[in-house]
Amino acid sequence: MPLHLLVKPMSSLCNCRCDYCFYAPIAEGRKNLPERMSDRVAKALVSRAVAEADGDLTFAFQGGEPTLAGVDFFRRFLALEKSENQKRRSPLSIRHTIQTNGLLLNDEWAEFFARENFLVGISLDGTAPIHDRHRKRPGGEGSYAGVCSAVEILRRRRVPYNILCVITDEAAQAPGEIYGSLREHRYLQFIPCLPTGEGESFAPTAAHYAAFLRETFSLYERDLLAGEPTRVRIFDNFLSILLGGEPENCAMRGVCSQNPVIEADGSVYPCDFYSSDADRLGNILTSSFADLLSSDRAKAFLRASAQIPEKCRACRWFALCRGGCRRERTAGEYRFCEAYRAFFEENYPRLALLARSLRGK
Repeated sequence: MPLHLLVKPMSSLCNCRCDYCFYAPIAEGRKNLPERMSDRVAKALVSRAVAEADGDLTFAFQGGEPTLAGVDFFRRFLALEKSENQKRRSPLSIRHTIQTNGLLLNDEWAEFFARENFLVGISLDGTAPIHDRHRKRPGGEGSYAGVCSAVEILRRRRVPYNILCVITDEAAQAPGEIYGSLREHRYLQFIPCLPTGEGESFAPTAAHYAAFLRETFSLYERDLLAGEPTRVRIFDNFLSILLGGEPENCAMRGVCSQNPVIEADGSVYPCDFYSSDADRLGNILTSSFADLLSSDRAKAFLRASAQIPEKCRACRWFALCRGGCRRERTAGEYRFCEAYRAFFEENYPRLALLARSLRGK
């Protein structure tokens, strides 16, 4: 079976204090969670994954901040991979990605990423004022300058990277500034901020998110038609659907797939957004991936995502929207339903035209 594994070597431990972080509160509710993944857990994870994967294996490292584990942890992890892979009759091609705030990156990290062919996702929330307002260092100072320095290091070493930008309500009201500040990086992922359920919410309103999508798409379309494309994940996926493909972004498929999370203690959860004790599937130290992912709890998780409201199924835009990601549904309602409906009603002809122009390319 293909395996795409999200690995959290440092759990939620982080050297940044993002006020919209959803994962820190989840991890705080757990007991006796180690600060760092031990070599014992890493070895069990690698040996099981390499032995069980068939055709496709990806290790995607996230956090918290995964680089807090240190570059030597990653060197040992990849050495284990290579050792286990040599035992297979047909060795796997293993992919690696890492999502980082960039604050610890230096030439040593960049050389490692370049040599091992890592794809680096680096968090940068558009302009300096918006980024620094929400993504602060522990002492309270903004992190924008540090992230930009990290990007330059990656560029010098020719490390492939993309930008992950969280869209707060503030950011959603500045689409031109956000796109303009990130356009040079060419590979962009815009992620609408989740409501935390506690205290102040930084999530965009449906109206502001619709306006953000509308203006950002116009800029994306302009660059694409000019032969200078800036890859924006959500629009690339819409075009892929119109061309008869499936979105590569699991959040756009409408139903959940198996993208298990492995915590620092070896605990396995079905999804980054469903990682509470109630969602726990088991532990990689004692169970195989085959057993974990075929368990009753894992099957129930997948079934729950397939409960799409009839209102969505009857919508003319369902084939593109798919009812959204399960984490963004409340009482069966997709919180951005009106935003996407407004966007498609205004922009579908242009999306379809772009898709036709790309067919065969």
